[in-house]
Amino acid sequence: MRILIQLLRGVLALVIGAALLASAWLALGRILWGEDLPSLFGYGVMKVPDSAMAPTLAAGDGAVLRVGAESAPGDIVVFRDQAGELVLRRIVGTSEGRYITQGDGADQLDPQLLSPEYVEAVCVTYLPGAGAAFAFLTSPWGVLFWAALWLLVVLLPLGLARRQPAGKRYAP
Repeated sequence: MRILIQLLRGVLALVIGAALLASAWLALGRILWGEDLPSLFGYGVMKVPDSAMAPTLAAGDGAVLRVGAESAPGDIVVFRDQAGELVLRRIVGTSEGRYITQGDGADQLDPQLLSPEYVEAVCVTYLPGAGAAFAFLTSPWGVLFWAALWLLVVLLPLGLARRQPAGKRYAP
């Protein structure tokens, strides 16, 4: 039983450690390198900023993105609008080699055609309501959270084991 607990603790420490490294990488991309859409192994996350893609994506959902992926009609893509903000829209067609985009909840097409080179990412999936968690976990506070959790999983049990007298065990 003791070996199983140590094995589970080791696996948990690896998973939390990997989450810590991923969170730190994405937070560094956002803070130090000034990226609005940092990625790890070609994937990034984004909080859906508005309800333009409702009912498919609601404001506050978390979008998982493939950064730099090829896009085609039917895909939900991320690009910058004229104000420089990242937006999500669906490609509904093409015209003269450029994309026609539209929000799923919009009655009209977007007024500007989108050149394929301006597509920054393609949405591969989404998690309803997870946008705030994505934003938190890729922030400095998120990195601090994962670091504290990793320390609790790894160091706290080691400290408790050292305080325990030799030959005595905790009651099951």
